[in-house]
Amino acid sequence: MGKKIRVCSNCGHVVNTYTYFCPLCGAETEEKDEGAGNLQREKAAVPTQGEEPPKERKVVDAQEESRPQRNNVTRLLALALLGVVLLAFAAPLFSVFFGGKVPVSVSREESQPDMEDKIVQTQATESMEEEPETESDTRIAEDNRYELIVEDITWDGAFDACMEKGGHLVRIDSPEEYSEIIRLIEEQEKTDIKFWIAVARKDLDWTYYWIHENWIFGEEVESAGVDDGGYWMKGQPSFSNESDGTWESRVHMFYDRESGQWVWDDVPSDILYIIKHYAGSIGYICEYEENHIAAP
Repeated sequence: MGKKIRVCSNCGHVVNTYTYFCPLCGAETEEKDEGAGNLQREKAAVPTQGEEPPKERKVVDAQEESRPQRNNVTRLLALALLGVVLLAFAAPLFSVFFGGKVPVSVSREESQPDMEDKIVQTQATESMEEEPETESDTRIAEDNRYELIVEDITWDGAFDACMEKGGHLVRIDSPEEYSEIIRLIEEQEKTDIKFWIAVARKDLDWTYYWIHENWIFGEEVESAGVDDGGYWMKGQPSFSNESDGTWESRVHMFYDRESGQWVWDDVPSDILYIIKHYAGSIGYICEYEENHIAAP
């Protein structure tokens, strides 16, 4: 059996074994003996008189066929973009030439703010402008609550009593707070009372501190006297009684009528043991972080 080849049924062009359409004329190919293929090739090579030789079909790459389509799409996109740009520039020109404005669709709610919103904004602005730069006495009174208790009690007893009430013996954090406490004392007509405050010192320590709950020593208390912008009475703190040497490690505040000022003085915790005539004029101030209703 002779060797089989595949040739074009129209022009006799020999093609690959698995080529079913002729690349020259596009006709179907068929399988034949190799000898027959040679005859066909010779026949195809010599055209008959008056017959035009078969034209080879140009093989066109798929990318080349699709390139014109892509070029057309690109041109259309470029034209569309150019149209948008021209329209954007033309709109203001039309408004200038024809004396009109480009209409914009805006709802009435968006274009005119509600009157209530204007009033609220105006009130907020006015309140911000009226707020003082420093914290007022009223602000302090709202943030802290104080209770003035008149009782012949030791400093340590007053410290524990405020803890049991849910507060603490008063700690003064600023001159404004000190002024507020004095205002409350004068308002309640208790200017003749000597009030314990949360200031004490450790044994064998010459520095006074603000005492927090559970006897935690906090911030150091300044030692300046009232003449130097502080709170201490002239010549205080003395740390001990000059007459009998009694150890002084607690602090109270009272109104010094001689100088006409509220002052601090360090004294023993059980001051009535030393100064008997203080009976009936001892008290303490409890401070609460929230609203507090004093017990009757």
